[in-house]
Amino acid sequence: MTWSEKRLWEELRKLDCNFRRQAPIGPYFADFATHGRKLVIEVDGGIHERLPEVTARDAGRQRWLEGEGYTVLRFTDRDVVNDVEACMAVIAKQLALLLDGGGLGGGESAGLTGGRERAPTPNSAQVLTALRTPPSPALPPSRRKGEEL
Repeated sequence: MTWSEKRLWEELRKLDCNFRRQAPIGPYFADFATHGRKLVIEVDGGIHERLPEVTARDAGRQRWLEGEGYTVLRFTDRDVVNDVEACMAVIAKQLALLLDGGGLGGGESAGLTGGRERAPTPNSAQVLTALRTPPSPALPPSRRKGEEL
């Protein structure tokens, strides 16, 4: 990992999102990914801006990842080195959008919450309260072939 990737990794590990580094996704490896929330984070060095073939390859890769349902956030090395807190703010905002249904059309996702209220967590992220499923009714014992009722 580059210095900027290591620096961002230190911050990502503080989040409770199960990020993976150098995560394989299909034919690609993402710098960082959380599969549960389908978020990929890429840290691009200067070569990504200077060489058109690298830029084209990155665009094709991003289209493929988005086609698989992932959201891709890109930062340059300079972004991370100069202001890692701003990068983390962008990541936190995206995670909040994914969590509250923002990726499903934005805002509240009333159909998914079942009318339940949201409970704040210590890190001020919003989490849907767990919906409990009623237990299944007891089924009668099955009969074996030839048994009488």
